[in-house]
Amino acid sequence: MLGSEGFSKPSVGRDVPNPPHSAQTPIGRLVTMAEIADATDFLLPNTGINAHDLYMDGGLLAT
Repeated sequence: MLGSEGFSKPSVGRDVPNPPHSAQTPIGRLVTMAEIADATDFLLPNTGINAHDLYMDGGLLAT
């Protein structure tokens, strides 16, 4: 469904209980916004880390 601006509006909220792909991750859940903020807070002030891609996927790429 499209809104008045032409953008798609989700039919459900952003936080979906038990998303189907969360069981595929080794940690058994999706990464929380607090965990992403914590990782960002670690990387931003650390000037020794440059041009690094930090994957916040709960270990999905490691499997």
